[in-house]
Amino acid sequence: MLVSGSESVETVNNKNRTDLTITGTNNTVNIETNLRNLDISGNNNLLNFSDNIAVGSCAVSGNDNSVVLSGSLTMTCTVTGAGNIGF
Repeated sequence: MLVSGSESVETVNNKNRTDLTITGTNNTVNIETNLRNLDISGNNNLLNFSDNIAVGSCAVSGNDNSVVLSGSLTMTCTVTGAGNIGF
């Protein structure tokens, strides 16, 4: 799934592990399923993770992105951008 727009609300709830790429700005992304790959190059995005989510591979090169948790999250990210919170 690709989130490339600006100021939108998107929900990822595919029952299979999926890939998520965020290149947009000022989006809210609700993540309700496990992710195979998470790649964030966009800026100022808010990611809301549901409980018991696992992310296989994660890279954050964008700036000022934030994570909000609703429970447990299994994720290790490589972060090269500035001002990112929760990764």
